[in-house]
Amino acid sequence: MAGAGESHAAEAGGGSRGWRRLGIVLAILLALVFLPWLFLSVTGRAAVRNRLALMKAAGEPTSLAEYEARRPVIPDEENSALIILSLADELEQLAKEHGFSRTLPVLGRADMPPWGEPWPREIFDAVEGLLAQQVELVAELDSIRDLPDGRFPLNLMPNPLAILLPYLSPLRTASKVQSLGALHDAAIGKHNRSLDHCRTVLNMGASVRDDPVLISALVSIAIDALAVDTLERVLSFTTADAEQISALQRLLRDHEINSPIPNGLRGERLFTLELFEYVARNGPQALAGVAAGDNAVMSWPRALHFLFGGWIRLNEAKAMELTTSLIDALDSPRTAMDAAAIKDQALASLGLEYFLVKHLTPSLSRSVILWARSVAGLRCAQAGLAAERFRLATGRWPESLEELVPEYLDAVPLDPFDEKPLRYRVEADRVVIYSIGEDEVDDGGQLVHPERRKETPPDAGFRLLNPELRGFKIEQAEQPQP
Repeated sequence: MAGAGESHAAEAGGGSRGWRRLGIVLAILLALVFLPWLFLSVTGRAAVRNRLALMKAAGEPTSLAEYEARRPVIPDEENSALIILSLADELEQLAKEHGFSRTLPVLGRADMPPWGEPWPREIFDAVEGLLAQQVELVAELDSIRDLPDGRFPLNLMPNPLAILLPYLSPLRTASKVQSLGALHDAAIGKHNRSLDHCRTVLNMGASVRDDPVLISALVSIAIDALAVDTLERVLSFTTADAEQISALQRLLRDHEINSPIPNGLRGERLFTLELFEYVARNGPQALAGVAAGDNAVMSWPRALHFLFGGWIRLNEAKAMELTTSLIDALDSPRTAMDAAAIKDQALASLGLEYFLVKHLTPSLSRSVILWARSVAGLRCAQAGLAAERFRLATGRWPESLEELVPEYLDAVPLDPFDEKPLRYRVEADRVVIYSIGEDEVDDGGQLVHPERRKETPPDAGFRLLNPELRGFKIEQAEQPQP
């Protein structure tokens, strides 16, 4: 009996030791799983805190709300944005009615006649007909000529993907209407009024240049490009007043110096930061809800937040690091393009642990290239207006851009793509000031794509016809054969 009891006791002791060993193994396994997650949680949160501390130390806002609060307040009577908002419904309706027109350029689908060539009658009639119907609208938009500042209200949302910018579409339409007004007035001999329209288009672009949203910045430089193209065409029709040209040259300089792209890129960093914060708080399924049209704030279980929160924060810190590497290089478009290329390489080389970074962080390279092209266009236009002022004063074109310094230019502008002086050519019928463009190949001032006219041309620049060749012309109708 005693032996049997001892046997049972031994078996019980062996069983308890087995359970203890199993418990130890399970504890080790849990530790192996838990400790990496704990490490990710601690290091991820610390990395985000460090990045935010660096931004604060540099005087940078750390949220879209803080950025919005820092934007200057513009009195209503000086705020061009309020005029666009008051006309938004009319502008949207105008875009719907004429957006598919095959005889209306700029606002519709018709191609603009090539620079320096006669216009088809149907194109001119379509432009004139539109402006005759929209006299009151154009008059209200004209008041933006004297309003260089604007601020649209920005409706911030818990999920940054749900932020809407409904004013951008009417703003684009308004700039196109003013561009057509400039071309029409130049065609019928109202030269000063046509340049006033060009000034208005530039002021429209400036109305969104301090928005903390990259898409607004891209719209702003697109409107600047429209203004430069319009100005180039206006000066192919007419010779303008030197004082008015000088004022436009100063305004173009202001738009170059105060380009919206650096602000837009800083806003993009805040947008990315808040997107990761939103995912960390609510889980990836919240993004799917917004994609389906549900903007309600969602949440995920605390256990999942504990497990994945650190990993998300680690991705957030890496995204901030990559975007900040670009923002730190915004001294010039050239340095920004180089930094964007390095950022893209770093993004492509990230491992699976940075899955969210690879899927939630945009490239931004194209935005930086568009910035460089915008700067090139603005600088070429400034040099072109300086050359026009020189011609008005001397009766001839300058032999080089250096001849314009210092009376008409402070210095010869640099090409943002290679940081060499802009190129200048005097041809038999025109002068051309140009940048080599994003392919960084000097194509001799080729400002129209050789095969596809709607494609981006090899070079970017500004042309001026000889004064005796200027003037608006309508294509002569073909005479029927006898």
